[in-house]
Amino acid sequence: MEIMDIVACTDKWFVMPTGVMMYSVCVNNPGVNIVFHVIHDDSVTYKDRRDLEETVTVFDGKSITFYHIDVTKFPCFPNATTGTAITQASYYRLMLSEILPKTIRKVLYLDGDIIVRHSLLPLWNTNLKDYAVGTVPDIIEIESKEF
Repeated sequence: MEIMDIVACTDKWFVMPTGVMMYSVCVNNPGVNIVFHVIHDDSVTYKDRRDLEETVTVFDGKSITFYHIDVTKFPCFPNATTGTAITQASYYRLMLSEILPKTIRKVLYLDGDIIVRHSLLPLWNTNLKDYAVGTVPDIIEIESKEF
């Protein structure tokens, strides 16, 4: 069976929600081989990484790989806006082609603050043949435009 590669970016403030997201993916995708690719900076401790690993590896066919970003050697976007909702880690997803191994041909990026309630296979199997990226609008953006 094909491996579903799922990416998440986190810092110390988002480790717990990211673990909840990964747990919900595992529970709702039994029988699917999943590799979580977690991109993080120095703020994520060894204990944080072990906690995330333990969350995932109790499920058959699930594993996790960590990618440490040294922000001093990986200047993400020096003029980018950051704050409480947008952190430096938010920008790591824009550099996936530089961070992930070239052998990975397709990934599903999931924000750490979501709960997966159903199988991800229909989303994973969406044909993106003629597109570089497929996105789903943020519900908050949709709702705010309605007012």
